Parts: sequence; C-alpha cells; structure tokens
Amino acid sequence: MATRPEIEQSALAPLPGQPEVLRVPETGPVVVPGGGLLSEAVYARVDADLLIELADGSRLIVRDYFGSETPPPLATDAGTHIGADVVSALAGIDAAETPTVAPASAPIGRLETLSGDVEIVRADGRVVAGEVGTLVGRGDRIETGTDGNVGFLFADESTFSVGHYAKATFSDLVYDPDGGAHHATFVVQQGTFSFSGGAIAQTDGAFIIKTPAATVSVDGASGAGRVESDGGTMVTYLRADDVGAGALRVENPGGTEVLDTNYEALIVDDYFSTPSGVLRLGPRDTAEHFGDAVEALPDAHAMMPQTLLSVAPGLPGARRARRGGRICFRSGKWCRARRRDPGRPGYRVRERGPQGGDSRLAGRELERGV
Repeated sequence: MATRPEIEQSALAPLPGQPEVLRVPETGPVVVPGGGLLSEAVYARVDADLLIELADGSRLIVRDYFGSETPPPLATDAGTHIGADVVSALAGIDAAETPTVAPASAPIGRLETLSGDVEIVRADGRVVAGEVGTLVGRGDRIETGTDGNVGFLFADESTFSVGHYAKATFSDLVYDPDGGAHHATFVVQQGTFSFSGGAIAQTDGAFIIKTPAATVSVDGASGAGRVESDGGTMVTYLRADDVGAGALRVENPGGTEVLDTNYEALIVDDYFSTPSGVLRLGPRDTAEHFGDAVEALPDAHAMMPQTLLSVAPGLPGARRARRGGRICFRSGKWCRARRRDPGRPGYRVRERGPQGGDSRLAGRELERGV
C-alpha cells in the first residue's frame, strides 16, 4: 500500500471528459502525450492558453503557451515536431495583435472548382458544405474527404487548391491594389496542395505557405506540395514555359533550399530536419504525387507545364486550355493568358476570349481589396 507522502506527490489523472493540462517547459518543445498526429489536430487560442483537440477527441490545454514572445514547438512522443509559427497560425491571431488586417468575416476569395466531399469550417466554428461560388474569409479551414478536391481564386488573382483528405487554413490575406499593405499566409496540415502566386507573390516573402515541417515562400512562382500524416513535406516547382519564372524558397530551422526549375523538388522530414537536396521529378511522377490537387487548381491550364498537362489529360485545366484563359480580376473579362512583365511587377494581360462571368469573384468587396 502506498504511503501518504507518496500519494501526495503523485500526479492525479484528469477527470473523465476534462482536458489534460500541460505546462510550457523551460527549454525544448512541449511534448504532447499519446499517439495522436499533430497534423490531424485542431488548435485554438483561449486567452494565453493553447487548446488542442486530437483526432480521437481528447483535449489538451497548454497553459500560457502564448504568454511568451517565442513559444516553443510541439512534439509527439515519437519525436515529430510542429513549429510554433504553424501552431499560432492554426490557433488564430488576436485582432489586437494585427490591427491592420481586415475583419475575419470579410471575403478574401471564392471557391472556383470542386469535386467530392468538401467542408468549410468558418473562423467562428460554423461548418458549411463547399459549393462553387462560396466566398471564404480569413481563418476559414478547408477539409476534403477521401474523394474530394477544391480550388480557390483570391483577390490578388492567386490560386490555391487541395486534393483528397486534405486540411488547410487561410490564416491571412491582405491585398490593396492601390499599393498598400499586402501579404498572405496559408497553412496546410495534411494532404496535397497546389498554388499559383498572384500580385502578392510579386513581393518576395509576402505570400507564404506553412506546413508542419517547413515554410514555403512563393516568390512569383507556382507549384505543388504534399504533407504526410506525420507532417513530412514534399514541394515541387511547376511553371508554364510562357509565364515569367519565379522561385520557391523552402526553409525551417534546419536550413533553406530554393527551387526555380520545372520539376525540381525536395523533401523535409521534420520541422528541425535539414531540407533534402534538390531532386528531379518527371511529369508522370509529379502527376502521381500531386495530381489530385493540380487538377483542382483554377488556372492549371495557364500556369502548369504543358508536359504535365499532357500526361494527365483528365485535368480540368487541360480541357479548359482549348477555350483559353481565366478571369481578369480587375476588368472582370475573360483572358486567354496571364503573363508577367519582367520589366515591372504585376501582370500584362491579353484580353482575347469571350467573357466568362461564371468564374468571376462575386461581390464588390473583393474588387476593393481586402
């Protein structure tokens, strides 16, 4: 039988249904107990505390996690990590900390393509079924089923899509076409994704995509990526030959790598792991790894390499390429191609095709920039 001092010094298990409380260690990461995957968890900010709900429904509270200017990363018993910047983005940012951003309810983009099961979890917790034409705002989270994929067009004419069984959050997007502040941060927790930078990406470092293992800076570029269940991330550069070249900068505490040539790729195993050396994929390998996300990208036909579209004839973008074009955000006219002018930031648009109002972003709020 245990003695009284032994009982007094032993930690009590939390009551059934009550969150387990964790403390921020003096050094090192916060270790999340159990076998839950951090990439599948839901995060929320409650004052200075971090609330984590794992995939099995269990909840944890990390006391005073946001009380420090530099919160620590999270880690599992297995040793996988997720950076504090990703945790902060997924948990939401207090309005008082970012007074220059638009209200969370203001639309920043519109759902353009959809297949299978897609849900949008609003910043206030409401869940709505994805439908073409649905507007999305800051803090909205996108979740797809095993057969789902979905693509979005944003106020600066950037595009973003996710494939099957994916989870991504539009943490932030601010765009002022008249020259004011502009920046965007998307977070991908799991699944495949594809993207094409718009006006925001013309400023290096302004458009970033965060994953549990790395941060991808989209500097006038397009590409695709994949986040595994343990947070490991693979990224590739993909760009049409007749569109101005850019670069993807992939970085984490372990190092930095740059991708700037078609089908260059790399792998980042963990938040503290050094990014792998640059790999070279072929079109068929690329379609196999990222095709479910690329096929949902609204402007895949204009921004992806033709060699990739040719090996994946089922891509909606490949079919639309015969008609040509996408919506020009400012004019609302259907454009055959979007090309970067290397002499100045922004775009030079050739307006050739018939008007295609079905792809237009709805609402005048978006045209004013949000």
